[in-house]
Amino acid sequence: MTIAITVATATMSGTATSLASFSYPSPIAYGYPNMDVFAISPVDRSLRWKSRTISPSGDEVWNPANGTLTNLYGVVSDIQQGVTTGTRVAGQADLFVIGTDSGLWHKWNSSSGWGLNPEN
Repeated sequence: MTIAITVATATMSGTATSLASFSYPSPIAYGYPNMDVFAISPVDRSLRWKSRTISPSGDEVWNPANGTLTNLYGVVSDIQQGVTTGTRVAGQADLFVIGTDSGLWHKWNSSSGWGLNPEN
């Protein structure tokens, strides 16, 4: 019996962005070219977001462009040690956190913007 093993090689390219001022970065890819990174601000425990798209010329674009992340205006409980991410459909990111009220909160994005639901 002969067993064939194929090993894939991956390469990474692009520009690194320091997220050292944010805690627990959690990435999600939800259909090419969409990729987001969510994190928690250690200063005020706010939920933060950075997204990647592809420009019309084919270049990778991160928003916001500098080393900051957009504030999604949710405050995360002190017991929360990260953001749980997932996706139900292509083009939509879902995230779950424990809020300061100890409730489970669900935020999602779609072409119309961000939605929010308490999942109590």
